[in-house]
Amino acid sequence: MKLKSNSPIETLIDELSEKVPQIMAEAGIPGLSFALIRDAQLAWAKGFGVMDVNTQEPVTTEIFFEGASLSKPPFACAALMLHEQNLIGLDDPLSNYLSVPHVEDDSRLELITMRNVLCHMCGLPNWRPKDEPLKIRLSPGERFSYSGEGYMYLQKAIEEVTGQSGETFMQSTLFKPLGMTQSTYLWSEEYVEPIATGHNRESEPAKKFYPKSMWSAASLHTTPSDYARFLVAMMDPKANPTASLSSEITELMLTPQVSVNDSAPWHEDWPKETITIDESVSWGLGWGIQHSAQGDSFWHWGDNFTFRAFAVGYREEGVGVVIMTNNPTRYELFGRICQIAIGGEYPGIEWLRSL
Repeated sequence: MKLKSNSPIETLIDELSEKVPQIMAEAGIPGLSFALIRDAQLAWAKGFGVMDVNTQEPVTTEIFFEGASLSKPPFACAALMLHEQNLIGLDDPLSNYLSVPHVEDDSRLELITMRNVLCHMCGLPNWRPKDEPLKIRLSPGERFSYSGEGYMYLQKAIEEVTGQSGETFMQSTLFKPLGMTQSTYLWSEEYVEPIATGHNRESEPAKKFYPKSMWSAASLHTTPSDYARFLVAMMDPKANPTASLSSEITELMLTPQVSVNDSAPWHEDWPKETITIDESVSWGLGWGIQHSAQGDSFWHWGDNFTFRAFAVGYREEGVGVVIMTNNPTRYELFGRICQIAIGGEYPGIEWLRSL
């Protein structure tokens, strides 16, 4: 399936306006917010459905959603900006920058670097066990194994190096320079901004979780339009000169480092001793990289159980989408919407579905 980079924007908008509500109705999705990028700029944004099934308030483009793991790429970008300033080495042990060991009694801690955190080769679990000490489960650098805990480790190092909270660091380093005024990692009960309600698989509203501190791996709250600013920066780092985002950083983020495999850390059999490599999906420094007949595209997904999200961009063609929903939407539905909006194939979604 070819990319629709030259299709008339009006035609795409008409098709999306008609088909997205149909897809939502089929899948029982209460609310969805969408942003379309064309020619490396935000071309169209639209809210569909309701932000809460009880109140029936409509989704608009100003409604915040939980970005879940869409938190990771912006944090990775800001971390690499520190590397560019020679404040943290990309291949130095992160333990060099912390006064307290992150993992006790394991010499392999010295092998965990910013690089293998950002491409998910740090060997830590996705999240630490509730009632057990954190342990390194795979030798750092051995193979791809998705880890939110690795991002939290890097966050601690950055907070110690900069003397700032993670939220302050992200706002000053990336969000404010990029004009991302509707993005925060630290949502508070005191906020008056409108936010969508998460729903479970039965479309029942879920109680909002308020983290007491930033989670670089999962606590981003944003809108698709705001997150699209970040995708545009990946496509054209000079589009916003005030952001001081270099082409060297985007090149680092979008260069494949490792291929993914079929051992998911959220399954009981993780880590598998024998794995199958998926050559169609790699990981760069912060972004997944899909390899297809249309060329490479960068992507990421988010899943906080009652919210799911998906973002993808083709750097050379300057096209992309950001989709956020307030329920556990099936990943293949993101693929259907992407094919309507920009065309192409999505091996990343197929990999997710296979896990």
